Amino acid sequence: MKTFLQLINALLLSALCLSVSAQTTQTVTVSNLQFTPSSFTINSNDTILFVLSSGTHSVQYLTGPTSWATFGSFPHKLHTLAPGNYTFQCGVHGSLMPGSFTVNAIAGTTSGNSTKYELIAAPNPFNEEVTLTVNGGNKSLSTIRIFDLIGKEVATIDLRNKSGLTTYSLDFSQLKPGVYFCNVYSDDGIVETKKLFHTR
Repeated sequence: MKTFLQLINALLLSALCLSVSAQTTQTVTVSNLQFTPSSFTINSNDTILFVLSSGTHSVQYLTGPTSWATFGSFPHKLHTLAPGNYTFQCGVHGSLMPGSFTVNAIAGTTSGNSTKYELIAAPNPFNEEVTLTVNGGNKSLSTIRIFDLIGKEVATIDLRNKSGLTTYSLDFSQLKPGVYFCNVYSDDGIVETKKLFHTR
């Protein structure tokens, strides 16, 4: 009986895995005056991993559907990016060290032109960083506020004057593992509450 139940569970898990879009990781090696590859295409549910090989470098985003601060710690991961074209360069060497990538939308995810509200948190559960991708759609969003289990606010994101898809990377490495509550607010109140699972 136990073997039969294990077989059923394995079959259900296999079916679930087949129904989820394949996710891949694009590794970008950062070395003296070069990103390798310096140009690539990924899907919106893929991850980019920047790995330092040699030299002193940082990564600075120049264009794209959203903007991020320059980062200089490696390895560095980016998750669930909004569809569009992105350009970046080394924050130390500037235009001597350029790079770019294109993010394609995948079936069942927001295209960026939809009037439907959507919030994606990925990966979830996560170890240190979680990326929130928000499409305000036809709602007038104001803020995202994240709370721990005892109700202490640990992060706030201002959504006013944002339209279409916006992406935010949040670092939870200094926070205790556990369940966090991500509340999205409009001028009329809470639009959605999503649980975030910090597993480090």
